[in-house]
Amino acid sequence: MMPTDRLTSRSTIFDSSANEKMAAAVMLNTPAIVVASRMEIRVELMSGLDRQM
Repeated sequence: MMPTDRLTSRSTIFDSSANEKMAAAVMLNTPAIVVASRMEIRVELMSGLDRQM
């Protein structure tokens, strides 16, 4: 692995971790009913995609 590959990998992991922390903070500040509704919609969308394949 080239040094630049390692740097790219670490940068990608760091960005992903930062995005997850930001999403978690937003979810904590969002009322539970809104979060539950969003999760329900996503599950329905994923279920629909599985049926199409």
